Amino acid sequence: MIEVFTVGGGEYLVNVFNAVASWAGSGGYRGLIRVVMVMAFTWALLVTAWNMDPRALLKWFMQATLMYMVVMVPTISVKVTDRTNPGVTAAVVDNVPIGLGLVAGFTSQIGDYLTRAAETVFAMPQVLNYSTGGMIYGAKLLDATQGLRIDDPVYATNLNEHFKQCVFYDILLGRKTYDDILKSPDLLSAMGPGSVALSQQYIYPDGTSGIVTCETAYNFIRNGWNGYYAVAAPKIAAQFFPGIPVAQASTRLNNDIGGMTAAGMGSSSGQLIRQAMFINALTEARDSFASGSAQGAIDAFAQTRADIQTRNTYSTIASGAMKWVPLLNIVLTVVFYSLFPILFLLMLLPTNGMTVAKGYITGFFYLAAWGPLFVILNMIFMSRWQDSLASWGASGGMTAANFSGISAVNQDVGALAGYMIMSVPFIAAGMAKGAMAIASHSASFLSPSQNAAEQAAAEATTGNYSYGNASLMNRQINTLSRDQYSTAPSFHTGAGSIQQRSGDGAFTRYNEDGTFAYDTSQGISNLGFAISASKDYGSQLQKGLSQGSSVVEQKRVAANDSWATTRTESARLFDTAQSSASATTEEGRSLQSSIAQVQDLSSSWSNTLQTQFGMTKSEADKLARDTVLTGRAGVGASGAVSGKRGPLSGQIDGKIGVDGTSSDRRNTEQGVSTQNANTDAYQWLERESNSEAARQARESFYRATTSSTDSQVRGLGQEVSQDLRHSQSLSEEASRAEDQYQRWSNEFSQFERDGYSLNKNLSQDFVRYAQTAMMDPQNRHLDQSYHPGLVNMTTTQAMTQDALLKQFMDDRVDQMHRDLGVVPDAPAATITGPSFSTADDIRAIGAAGMADITSRGPAVDVSGTARDVALEDNVSGRLDGSVARLDGYGQGMRATLLGDRRQADSLGATAEARNDSWVIRTMPGVASALTALGLDNAADAPLGGHRVNLGGVAAAAGLGVKGGANLSSMDSSMAPALTAAAASAHALGLPQRVVTSARDSQHSRGSLHPEGKGLDLRGNDISVAQGRQWARDVRERLGPDYDVNFETFRDNPANNHLHIEHDPKPRGGRGRKR
Repeated sequence: MIEVFTVGGGEYLVNVFNAVASWAGSGGYRGLIRVVMVMAFTWALLVTAWNMDPRALLKWFMQATLMYMVVMVPTISVKVTDRTNPGVTAAVVDNVPIGLGLVAGFTSQIGDYLTRAAETVFAMPQVLNYSTGGMIYGAKLLDATQGLRIDDPVYATNLNEHFKQCVFYDILLGRKTYDDILKSPDLLSAMGPGSVALSQQYIYPDGTSGIVTCETAYNFIRNGWNGYYAVAAPKIAAQFFPGIPVAQASTRLNNDIGGMTAAGMGSSSGQLIRQAMFINALTEARDSFASGSAQGAIDAFAQTRADIQTRNTYSTIASGAMKWVPLLNIVLTVVFYSLFPILFLLMLLPTNGMTVAKGYITGFFYLAAWGPLFVILNMIFMSRWQDSLASWGASGGMTAANFSGISAVNQDVGALAGYMIMSVPFIAAGMAKGAMAIASHSASFLSPSQNAAEQAAAEATTGNYSYGNASLMNRQINTLSRDQYSTAPSFHTGAGSIQQRSGDGAFTRYNEDGTFAYDTSQGISNLGFAISASKDYGSQLQKGLSQGSSVVEQKRVAANDSWATTRTESARLFDTAQSSASATTEEGRSLQSSIAQVQDLSSSWSNTLQTQFGMTKSEADKLARDTVLTGRAGVGASGAVSGKRGPLSGQIDGKIGVDGTSSDRRNTEQGVSTQNANTDAYQWLERESNSEAARQARESFYRATTSSTDSQVRGLGQEVSQDLRHSQSLSEEASRAEDQYQRWSNEFSQFERDGYSLNKNLSQDFVRYAQTAMMDPQNRHLDQSYHPGLVNMTTTQAMTQDALLKQFMDDRVDQMHRDLGVVPDAPAATITGPSFSTADDIRAIGAAGMADITSRGPAVDVSGTARDVALEDNVSGRLDGSVARLDGYGQGMRATLLGDRRQADSLGATAEARNDSWVIRTMPGVASALTALGLDNAADAPLGGHRVNLGGVAAAAGLGVKGGANLSSMDSSMAPALTAAAASAHALGLPQRVVTSARDSQHSRGSLHPEGKGLDLRGNDISVAQGRQWARDVRERLGPDYDVNFETFRDNPANNHLHIEHDPKPRGGRGRKR
């Protein structure tokens, strides 16, 4: 048997040894060894053949035999001893391969010896040794003790209440000092004996409560501690030492805490735990006692946060290192042991088998070096911990005064130990392979873990977590922010906007939908009184509504009158149709024969309907007669009189008018109703009405009776149709006017209703109106610098605003008038008439005026000697000359008018001739082209059939001709095509067109190009859409005898062109591309 030592993880090693023993002893694994041996033998043969070295085969044979016979086949029993957990069960494992057992036992014993020897050399108390509890066990145990809290809610509440109502008031009243409480190693004794003058609320174990004196409460608390600790001690021991029985954990807790005397903590486990719990209770009572004031709450929060953050920072770093590094040692040890069966197979291979074995054994020595390193580090930090505790005066035990200092020492030692423990794997590797092989990696390995630990501790303490925050292109320039306090929550969301402040304090807000609004509230003084101006908008609305009501009433009366006229005309039509149908008589054999045929068919059908389908005589007569005359069964059931071609042609609805339904009916329709119709009877009548005999009788009857009264009935029908349309138009117009009146009436009602409580704000409507009006050229006389957002305005800007406001209100009232169709009133007479009205009065006023003028002028006699004969002759001569000139002008104007008349007659004759000629010959340029070709006299002959050279026509039309395009011997029908294509291109704004192909032979079979009836014009310099529009326009100009297509080539767009050919035919185009 061989013993394997470990510090922690003993149960894992037991499981690994059991697994290896079971694995190595199974038949499957031995079969795998044989397969590997065969593979290794083959490999050794190949190596021998390639290298021509038979020693390789011999070397492998000896190596494999030694490995298998010495390392794997013999077995040994292994005992696992865990220094930190003596209670490992089933620690002895049998049938472990001797290679694994010997190497593990030998290396672990060397490591355990070196560890214990180091502990002996570096003398430390037993409880503080590494092999006893691990790295810095004493500091961790004391730190865990300081974190204990009383978990009994009743006892904790009574103790907290006693601190606040008794102990603190004893300090305030001077009966105790704060130093007596803080520096006492036994806080429970320092609290007593309690004052009889003070009291507190005490909760009894049964849940009831009462007011007791502080002395009584202290005795209850003192006596209740032993009972509470007896229950809590096993739970605390199990919390400190998980994985071992409760009894052993309690014993170890008492021994280890009792052994803390070497560190200056001269207290038993019970006293130390009670002291820690009471100090924590004192701290909580102090914080809650000071919470009555805001400043006390702030101080308590700051102190608590600082303590927690410090503790979390240190504990995060230390716990991470001290947890994962020893666990890594255990994991690596377990992995090395468990991989033995796999690595053994590699040891059987030639060339590399010994290398694998060497590396495997070296790994065990690497793991064995971790123990001594832990001992050395533990010794260093435990010595520092003892010195630090002495500096805090811990020789007298843990007190409330040194409680925080001791906690800081524990955390400081933990942090330093954590940093150093993380370097143990690198130091051990350096011992195994050389110090410089791994030292360069230690710093880079430690840095990320340290940073992560610090950040995690800060986040866990403050609760501020930042994930996925993005900050881009932030700029702060000349930023000063001070003395700003806001505790109200504020949330802004929705669409964005931009605000611009003007110099007068007004804001212009640009909204996301493109609109903008003005806010002048911050640019207007808010005085103790209000100055406002209002416009009489409501009275204008009321006046407009009054006028609109009259218009609506007039339109409604006009509509009713029109419907009345329509009803009268409809009655006339109905009477005329009825009288014409009943009173028309015709003489002659043909008329009597047709009436006899119709009468015979009606009588025969009526008898059949009565006998076979059970109809009454009146119903059968009416239905048979209507079916014979109309050819459709049941046509008169809807109250309409209709006919095919006879005097009752058309359809006169019996429901004419809007105020009621006309009840006029023909006598022949009485008693007929579609609701009582028999389906079989109608089907039989439908068949009979379509027979040859019925059709001949019906046609003969209509031919005989149509000639007399058809025109009169048709004229009346047209009049009724016009009256109906006119009435419907008036009704629709009246309905629209009534709807508009109702809309404006509702707005005015709202204006009146809301006028007492609120005013409708039309500011934004005015802003939009003003912006539009200022851009209107008709308002360019207004001050263009004005906009609705101005506050301090000039005189012209104020006048502009007043004008726009007046226009705004007038436009709204005018819009209402237009919607209602109100005609504005005639302007009132503003000029008063004269005060006189008789002829005598007028003569008297005239005589008085003449006398007044005569009295004012000089007394001059211009008759007689004052006469100027020369002047009279001169004036007379000029008058005679003017008369002569006027006569000449009149004769010239007459000649001009006669010439214009003759020219107009000539133009009329030309237009008449063009109207009678073919449309192609009336196109601009075509007549001249035909004249140039000598075809102007062939007006009556069809276009085409002559061979001509169209080069001159193309040049005259402004078309280019591509080299190789043959326009000679073209058919004369293509001349209009060239002119139409050029005119269309010019109208569409296309560049100069070029004829690319004419009378050529390079075309597909069936093309009209060789006959001179086809043309191609270039289209590769325009888009396909332009080309297709060009083709449609040319097709409309030429007419249906020409095929016009814009042909495109997807593979070769350079060949796109407009194709025109003259191909007269009865229907559409040829449908082929050329």
